[in-house]
Amino acid sequence: MDSNQHKASDPQDYMVHLDLDEDKLMVTSTLPCPSIPVGKSIMRKRGRPRRHAQGTSLSSATPEGYKKMDGRPYHLRSDSTISLSNSCLLVDDGSIKLKRSWELDKDDLHIPFFQISDHPRESVDDILMTFGGLHRRIIQLKDVKRAPKQLLFQALNLMGKAGYHVNKDKRVGEVPGVKIGDIFYSRIEMFLVGLHSNINGGIEFMSGVFVNKEDKIATCIVSSGMYENDDDDPYTLVYNGQGKVHQKLERGNYSLNQSFIRRNHIRVIRSEPNPLFRLGSKEKIYIYDGLYKIEEKYRQTRKSRSNLKFKLVREPGLPDGIVVWKNARKWRENPSCRDHVIVSDMSNGAEMVRVCVVNNIDNEDAPNNFTYSTKLDNGNHMVSANKMCDCKCTSSCLGEDDCSCLKTNGSYLPYSSSGILVCRKTMIYECNDSCACTIYCSNRVVQRGPYLHFEVFKTMDRGWGLRSWDPIPTGAFVCEYAGVVIDKDSLVEEDEYIFEVTRPEHNLKWNYIPELIGEPSFCDMNDTFKKLPTIISAKQTGNIARFMNHSCSPNVFYQPVMYDHGDEDCPHIAFFAIKNIPPMTELTYDYGQSNDSGCRRPKICICQSHMCKGTFG
Repeated sequence: MDSNQHKASDPQDYMVHLDLDEDKLMVTSTLPCPSIPVGKSIMRKRGRPRRHAQGTSLSSATPEGYKKMDGRPYHLRSDSTISLSNSCLLVDDGSIKLKRSWELDKDDLHIPFFQISDHPRESVDDILMTFGGLHRRIIQLKDVKRAPKQLLFQALNLMGKAGYHVNKDKRVGEVPGVKIGDIFYSRIEMFLVGLHSNINGGIEFMSGVFVNKEDKIATCIVSSGMYENDDDDPYTLVYNGQGKVHQKLERGNYSLNQSFIRRNHIRVIRSEPNPLFRLGSKEKIYIYDGLYKIEEKYRQTRKSRSNLKFKLVREPGLPDGIVVWKNARKWRENPSCRDHVIVSDMSNGAEMVRVCVVNNIDNEDAPNNFTYSTKLDNGNHMVSANKMCDCKCTSSCLGEDDCSCLKTNGSYLPYSSSGILVCRKTMIYECNDSCACTIYCSNRVVQRGPYLHFEVFKTMDRGWGLRSWDPIPTGAFVCEYAGVVIDKDSLVEEDEYIFEVTRPEHNLKWNYIPELIGEPSFCDMNDTFKKLPTIISAKQTGNIARFMNHSCSPNVFYQPVMYDHGDEDCPHIAFFAIKNIPPMTELTYDYGQSNDSGCRRPKICICQSHMCKGTFG
C-alpha cells in the first residue's frame, strides 16, 4: 500500500479538535487521525479546498497568521477546542472529509431529548434559557469582547437543528406562554417563542380565508421607535409602513391595510434603548406591549417621500406594558419624581445607587430594625488561612494560558467581558487583592457590588419585597446576600432573614446544553453539589437581599463566589438573573426545602406559581 494511503477504518475510531470559526476550519491536533493523501483536501465552507503537499498531516494544516473575528491574533490554548467524536469521516475515494461542529448532524451530536413542558409559560422560559446559555457559551469559546450578530445566528442554527422551538405556527392574538411586559434582547428570541417570526422585518403577516376568499392580514409588528407619534401616548402607536421613498400598498403594507379593513388584533412590540450598556449590547430591548387594532390609515407626503401611516390603538383592560418602561425611565433620570417614597435611600450611601423605600399599600413605616451593610461578616466563624491563587495579568484577565485565575475556574473565565455569568458552577473564583489586575477586571463582578436602581416596596400579602427600575438580562449580577455568618446551634429564636445553602433549585435548566456544540455532557449538578455549612443571618445586619421573597418559580438564583479568602466552606452568596427580568418585577429566589434539618420552619407557600410546591423553608 502506498505510504500516503490509509486503511479504511471505522470513522468513530478517530477524534479531532476543531476550532469554532464560522468561516474557516482549523485543525489543531489529531487523536489519532491519518495523514492526508497527496492531492486530497480539507473541506472548507467557502472558497476552494486548500491543497497540501505530500505527507502533510492534519495537525500541520493550521494556517499561519490566523486571525479571529475581532482582528486580534488567535492564541490557541490546548483546552480551548472542542473534542468531536464521529467528525472524521471516510468517503468512497479514501479521502477524509471533516465536519465542523456547527455543521454536525443531529445524530452526530447525540442531542438529548428535550421535553417541552405542557405548561406554555414554562416551555417559553425553557427555550429562552436554552438559547441564552448556548449563546453565552459560544461567545466564551470565541473569546470576543462583543457579541456580533453572527454568533446569535450560530446559536439559532443549532437550536433549529435540535428542534428547540415553540409556537411555530403563525396566529392572530396572544401567543401561549408570552406575557405582556416580557422583554427580549434580540429578534431571534422572539422568533424562537413564536412571538414574531420575521427576524429581519418589522411586519409579520399570514394568509387566511375570509368569507371564502384568501387574503393576507398582519399579525404582529415591531416598532423601531423612530417613527412613533409625537404626543408620547403609551396607548397609541403611529406605525410607518415599509419602503424607502414611495411606499406601495404591497406585502407588509398590504397586510396592514387588510387588517384595518378586517379589524383583527395585532401584537405590538415596542423597543427601547438598553439603559445598562455595561451589561449587554447597545442595541434595543424589545417589549411586548399587548394587542392593538388599526383605527386609522393615511398617506403622509414630505418633499420627495410618500409614507403610509397606520394608527394603532391598544385594547382596553390589558396589563401595563410600555407604561412601566416610561415610568421607570423617568424615575432613573429623576428619582425625586417617584411617588409614594417614604425613604429616599435606605442604604445611607452604602450602595453606588440609592435604594428607595416605597409604600402605596398602607401606613407602615420603612423597616429600620437592622443596620444596613454591604459586607459579609464572618462573625465567630474561623476562616481558614488558605490563600487564593493570584494572577499576574495586567489591567484585566483576558483568558491567556498563564492566568492562574483562569485555570482555577476550569480553563475559562466565569463571566463575559460585559459581566454576564456564562454558566452556573459549584464555585466561582474571582480575582482577589493579590492579583495584579485592576478592580475593572472582567473577573471582578460580585466584589464590585450592584449598580441597579433598586426599590424596597410593600407587597399586598408578603411583607416587603425587592424590585428594580432597570431591565436585568439573564446572567446579570443582582446583589450579594450580606449579613453575619452564624452557627446553627446559636439560633435561639425564629429568624426570618436566614440564608442557608441546601441544594440547587429544583429543575433549574439554566446552563447550556453541551451536546449542542459537541461537548461532553455535564454531570448532574444535583449529584456533584457540595452542601455548604454556610448560614447567613441578615436579621441584625444586612442589605437589599434580605427583602427578596420566596417563589417556587424564581427569577434569580444563588451562586457561591470566592474573592477575599480561600475558605471554601464560607463563600460569598451572589444572586444572578435566571431570565430577562423587566423593570418593576419583584425579584425572588427559591428558599429550598430543608427537610426539618434547616434553620427555617416550614411555611405555607403563597407564590401562586403553577410549579408551587406548597411549602418552603
